[in-house]
Amino acid sequence: MLNVARKRAPRSPGTSTTSRPGPQPPLRHRPHGGNIPLFTPEGTQQALVSSAAGHLASQGALIAGFSLNRGYTAEDYDTHYTAAGLTLAERYATWDREPFTGGDYAVSVHRVALAHYPLTNR
Repeated sequence: MLNVARKRAPRSPGTSTTSRPGPQPPLRHRPHGGNIPLFTPEGTQQALVSSAAGHLASQGALIAGFSLNRGYTAEDYDTHYTAAGLTLAERYATWDREPFTGGDYAVSVHRVALAHYPLTNR
């Protein structure tokens, strides 16, 4: 996933694997290893999702794909992201953006919730 991102946007900070000391700038888009919540201890997924969401810029998106037949459902995932301040923007059946109509795999795009944006500059 990162190799494709590096080819498409080589200067994007989200495609670097090097660590820089000090605070990191928020990321506009962040690929999230979808299998990570599947294999973390039950009850820790919310903290994991909240931590990943905390690295997003104000209009950022977290993108992850994973199998839905391992005890962690798309509904669980959406609930955790909603609690972290993100909303489901898109869901696909594949990384090639085939429409999601159910099945055992999903690629989800969650964005920072619009409710977090001020409606005016007052």
